[in-house]
Amino acid sequence: MQYINCRGKSVINERVRFAPSPTGFLHLGGLRTALFNFAFCKKYSGKIILRIEDTDQSRKVDGAVTNLIESLNQCDVTFDEGPHVGGEFGPYFQSQRLDIYSTYYKKLLENNDAYIVFNDEDPNLDYRKRRYQDVKKRMIDQKFVVKLRIPRNELISFFDELRGQIEFDSNLLKDPIIIKSDGYPTYHFANVVDDHEMKISHVIRGEEWLPSCPIHVLLYKYLGWYLPKFTHLPLLLNSDKSKLSKRQGDVAVESYLKKGFLPSALINFVSLLGWHPSDDTEIFSMNEMIKNFNIEKIQKGGAVFDLEKLRWMNGVYIKKMDYSYYIKFLKKHDLSIDKKKTEIIFEIVKERSLTLLEMLEESKIFVNDLDFKNDDFKVLNSQSSQLIFKYVNDNIASVDFNSLIDIATFINQISETLEIKGKDLFFPLRLAIYGKSKGPEIPRIMEALGRDETEGRIARVLVNV
Repeated sequence: MQYINCRGKSVINERVRFAPSPTGFLHLGGLRTALFNFAFCKKYSGKIILRIEDTDQSRKVDGAVTNLIESLNQCDVTFDEGPHVGGEFGPYFQSQRLDIYSTYYKKLLENNDAYIVFNDEDPNLDYRKRRYQDVKKRMIDQKFVVKLRIPRNELISFFDELRGQIEFDSNLLKDPIIIKSDGYPTYHFANVVDDHEMKISHVIRGEEWLPSCPIHVLLYKYLGWYLPKFTHLPLLLNSDKSKLSKRQGDVAVESYLKKGFLPSALINFVSLLGWHPSDDTEIFSMNEMIKNFNIEKIQKGGAVFDLEKLRWMNGVYIKKMDYSYYIKFLKKHDLSIDKKKTEIIFEIVKERSLTLLEMLEESKIFVNDLDFKNDDFKVLNSQSSQLIFKYVNDNIASVDFNSLIDIATFINQISETLEIKGKDLFFPLRLAIYGKSKGPEIPRIMEALGRDETEGRIARVLVNV
């Protein structure tokens, strides 16, 4: 068995690419691939290219490219070249590069490294011995596909930066179609041609493309080109270790952003799916990730997507959130809060929320009327609760709402006067002014509500019982 070993050349300028298909939303796995490419090239002052692989026109979704770019922008992944920013190696849509592919597949045919199969022929017959010159005229008016000629009895070898030297037995590979009957290239052919034409030095992509890599290596060999440096990233897995997919849960970046996950938290979390910095730090910024990024720290095994860990991490980022971001967030959701109360409410809700949507719901409690359930009225209507509410209603005028200490003193005064302590005091009082029996400390709730709103809420439970 002969041995094919294609090696890449030494790299001077790092150029990487992110090459999604416009078939829908940006997948979490796609975000990780984009992040790793972005971090790698920025660490070494290289360039990252966005290329849209739209050769499968039947799966193309209108608006997918715009949504993809917007999602990446929200996650601070920007590009040096691409369909939206231009560049010297465009066009950056594969559907606009058919003339380029035509030049190279004809070269493969001329060198007898590929062959033609016509649409009206039996696909089960062997056409490997067919020569280009013999069917050139027939190709003018008949539809055909172009197949790559895989050599027999050879080992195809290449080096993966993460996995080391990899070998494939060529006898296990079928001759793949590289040009379809509609004239469009398949992924195998287009990505190799484009990576060469765009001077891509490093191909960092998902592990699912590893079985296809020997085909790509052969194309580089047949066309006389140097290989880029390959890194195949580990799969993203569900908690049951199955491959992460939309069939088992939400995998769209856009969806997580809409659910209230901060871009900074999502970036941090996704970057840790299969990679970690040398000091095992878990909370870090994009700049810190770029500084510490190293392909050697990428694991080979699959990385489990843990939603609870993402929620925890998002909560960490919410606690560090800037007040101005909160104000913009409230305006976006048309939630109007008195300026004097906003800062107090902000300090309360950011400690209690793991997502922005939870933060929004917590904020609404201080603005909207409370909605009590039947079980709540059992608590509110009790004799003990009514004694508490009447005492508050009769004595609240004496409380200084600008002082947490004074409010806390008032709560203690209720307890001592009525001889009601602990949860028998706190649960009904918190329920009356906050809508829940458990939550922030009562003095903080009252401070955030202010005297008038606190008094009004107490009056409402007195009236409704």
